[in-house]
This record gives sequence, C-alpha cells and structure tokens, in this order.
Amino acid sequence: MSASVQRSTRLLIALTALLAVDTAAAWGRVGHETVAWIAIARLDAETLARATSLLDTDAAGMAEAATWADRVRDGDDDWAHTFSWHFTNLDIREPDLEAACFGHPPVPEGMAASQAPEQSCVVDKIAQFRAELADPATPLAEQRLALMFLLHFVGDLHQPLHSANDDDRGGNDKTVRLPGHEAANLHHYWDTVFLPPAEGGSRALAQALLAGADASVLPVGTVGDARDWARETFSLAVRWSYGALPEPGPDGVHVLDARYRQAAESVVAVQLLRAGYRLAAAVEEAFAQAGRDAQ
Repeated sequence: MSASVQRSTRLLIALTALLAVDTAAAWGRVGHETVAWIAIARLDAETLARATSLLDTDAAGMAEAATWADRVRDGDDDWAHTFSWHFTNLDIREPDLEAACFGHPPVPEGMAASQAPEQSCVVDKIAQFRAELADPATPLAEQRLALMFLLHFVGDLHQPLHSANDDDRGGNDKTVRLPGHEAANLHHYWDTVFLPPAEGGSRALAQALLAGADASVLPVGTVGDARDWARETFSLAVRWSYGALPEPGPDGVHVLDARYRQAAESVVAVQLLRAGYRLAAAVEEAFAQAGRDAQ
C-alpha cells in the first residue's frame, strides 16, 4: 500500500472517531473529478455504458464533464443564470432550508430545468435534473445537460461550505492561512487545500479513498434525499469548518493549526466518498426509472 493510500486510510479512521460523537450525522477540479471517478467505480457496467454514450465520451471524459458546470458558469454568459444553483446557504445560527432555496420554486411548465430561473439552490437542482434523467420523454440534449449538472452538483452539495453560511458567502469573506501556504479565503481552503494528497491525480485519489473506505461513515441503500445530504453537510460545516476555526489575529487572518487541518482533511475525504457513492446511486436509479417508464 502506498504512503498516499495509507494516509487517506488514516484520515478516514480519524473521521470515524470524530463523527462517533456527532449524532447529527465546490470542490476544485480535482475534487469534482475525484467524486466522478468514485461514482464510475461503483456504477454497474450497463449504467456506465449508458452514461458515457449519452455524453459521447469514455470514463475519463465523464470525469472531466463533472467540472463543466463551473467552467460555463464562470465563462459563458448563456449560463450566468446558474450561479446560485451550486450551493444552499444555510445560516449557521438560524438554518432555514426554505429561505436558502428561495421557497423551492418549481421549474416553469414547459421549460427545461437547465433554462429555469436563477433563483434556485443545489438541493432543488439535483432533484430537478434527477427527474429529467429519469423521464424517457426528456429530449436527448436536455438529458445530456441533466447528467452533466448532476455530475457536478452532487459533488457541490457535499462540500461543507456549499451548504453553510456565516454571513461570509460560504467562507469567501474569511481569510485564513496554514503555515507553508499563502493566505486565502476559507472557502478556497476547503475546495482545494484540504483535499487528501495522492500522487497521480484525481483517479488515483479516488482509488486511494475507495481502498481506505470505512463503511461506518458511508451511505448505504438507496440514494436518499438531497435535503438530507444538505443537512448532514451543514452539520459538518457548523462543527468543523466554522466551529473549529481559530479566532482571527489582529490582521483579521485566522491562522490554522495542524489539528484543524487534520480534521478538515478527514471531513473532505469522507465527503468525497459520500458524494461519489450517492452520485452513482442517483444515476443508476434515474436510468432504471427511465427504462421502466419507457416500457
């Protein structure tokens, strides 16, 4: 077993202990691709073949497609309306899912979920795109978009600072620094810096995490409800992203220590796995439903 795998395994074991007393129990490019590779590893052969065929690519292209929603949101005016779809900003003091999701507005009748109004949250968009993927009447082009958004949004919902807010835009307005790293906003650290290390990129990281997976912290059974995922992720953000954050220094910078980093890396490792497991289940269930309804 490589050193990277051993470290990832230790992180998972550490988080199991951390979560044992927790009854409530956007990533960057590498994080999103890792979630996709975990899902790919868990998909049955028929579902994987259907997904890659729908995207007109192979497994590597499917992993890359998991980053598409970020790329078009930031670089294509046609997709600027998708900005708020990537998160559910639950206030850490008064969490209100109804408010964070703009009252859960439905997709207007006759409109595709990909073109729906901007006021929506990641919880609702996951449900909408799952429904489109499960409906054999959904046009092929929209099915493709639904799958690409689903590949991305299931990952987003498991990043703690995509599900919680301390009046700081999900950590974007808090500056932190880890010794040996540049100062940056807290959200960035949870997106990229706290990803468990693994040589060989996102596919190798997915394999390392799967090799060290601890069933006690992973989802079982059917895919479940994205609202429950949001609450679970929110509880992690309250406890670890914000709750363990040191007080800022005179310069306003929160200087992180090794304990915070270890806890954060452990949380991130498990959240990547949970997202991959749930993504695989969501795609399998949607395709299975579409097959049943088409008969």
